[in-house]
Order: sequence, then structure tokens, then C-alpha cells
Amino acid sequence: MRSPQVINVYGQDNSGYSELQVLKSAAGYYIGTLYTNGPDSDCPGLVEPGSRDSDYYETEDEARTALYELQWEQRETP
Repeated sequence: MRSPQVINVYGQDNSGYSELQVLKSAAGYYIGTLYTNGPDSDCPGLVEPGSRDSDYYETEDEARTALYELQWEQRETP
């Protein structure tokens, strides 16, 4: 599934962004995307966080369940 946030900002030209997945930061687990820099960037192939589409979850299992069962709320702002 594609990130609604990414689509709203970049439209159909969002090929550098991954599908939604469970990611982790220092604040916890969340549903979001990764972005891979294209060949024309200063660091081609660099993978970095792309979007955070959900709030944080305490465990990976909670975030994974929310993603796969579509039981999470889309954040309105990136």
C-alpha cells in the first residue's frame, strides 16, 4: 500500500518511496515509508526515512498488527 501523505505531496511521481511498512525510531515503532535517493542525487542509493504515517506504537507487534489489519489512523501532517 502506498502512503497517502507521499501521494498528496508527490502525486504519481513517488517511485523513490517504499510501500508502507513498520519502521522504528528512538520514539518507537510506526507505520511509514523509506526513501531511496535516485541516481542523480549526491548520495545515490542512500536509504532514509520517507514518511511517518501513523502515531507511535510501543511494540513492533502492535504496529505490524495495525498495518496488516488496517487499524491505524493516517496522520494529517508529515
